[in-house]
Amino acid sequence: MSILNLAEPKGLSDTVTFLMYGQDGATYLFGPWVPLIGILLVLSALDVLTGVAKGIYDKSLRSRNMSQGMIVKAMMFVVLIIANMIDITLSAGLPVAKTSVLLFYISLEGLSILENLGQMNVPLPAFIKDRLLVLKDKNN
Repeated sequence: MSILNLAEPKGLSDTVTFLMYGQDGATYLFGPWVPLIGILLVLSALDVLTGVAKGIYDKSLRSRNMSQGMIVKAMMFVVLIIANMIDITLSAGLPVAKTSVLLFYISLEGLSILENLGQMNVPLPAFIKDRLLVLKDKNN
């Protein structure tokens, strides 16, 4: 027995085990960590932040819209899981589908952030503002 009584606290090993398996589960679902995943997480958070700010700015903040937006964000990660499963099955471990999905959603999130900022009259460079107007005109 140690003089300092450094026995492991009860429940700590269960927590460590859970965290270890949780990490393995996330790696299985999303594949190994790549910087693009971090970029997507940051841009998703910024999109939520700018979306809420736009709702406050326009006085149109609605919990239903926010809920639907969060569901869409969650489904983006479902698509990412499916892409990783496709890579595991077909690409011999090369993250082809996963990288494509990540780049697509990073682009989509960046565009959404710029649109939110533009709708709040945040100054944007002219070349970006012109492109956003072109995209809006094509959709209408």
